[in-house]
Amino acid sequence: MKKTILTLTFLSATLLLGTIKSSAQTVRYTCHSKQSAIACMICNCYHEARGKSEGFSGKVAVNRTVLARVKSSSYPNTACGVIYQDSQFSWTQDDVANNISIPANKPADKAAFLECGRAVDKAVALGSNNVLHFYNPTTAAPRWAKNMKICGTIGNHRYVTPQSSKCPASLGDSNTSSKKPVRWKAEGGIK
Repeated sequence: MKKTILTLTFLSATLLLGTIKSSAQTVRYTCHSKQSAIACMICNCYHEARGKSEGFSGKVAVNRTVLARVKSSSYPNTACGVIYQDSQFSWTQDDVANNISIPANKPADKAAFLECGRAVDKAVALGSNNVLHFYNPTTAAPRWAKNMKICGTIGNHRYVTPQSSKCPASLGDSNTSSKKPVRWKAEGGIK
């Protein structure tokens, strides 16, 4: 039942929202725990995986991992609850305002933001990858990861699962282009 409600929430929001409008203006997007699941996932994707090394598949993998946690009884049952849970995603734990503001002269950041929207759509379509954990081995060496099975690395993120669990056939989505139209609206955030 939990999965069905989550799917309906994502699909309803995706269908009700318009398309993003590209402009030469600054992109502004609000990130907080009281917004829609899609908006939380877009913010998390942008803050976790906007670098070039992640690519589209890495952005999808980050989102599919959030969906895996939503499915798990060990985590909150909403995407925003998972993302803003204490000590889970470092970008939500600091005192820095985490709203997204991309000036017109930063086309790579704007492209990454738009790609995060497409990655959320793709992750929702594919569903969970059943991997609950990932981390950046160049910036972190979590104790809990030592006893985990490495399922793969995409960009800067290493995806791990308990030794007794099976790794998924695909962490992200390496077989799909990220050039599909975005079905959500960025200006002013998703309502």
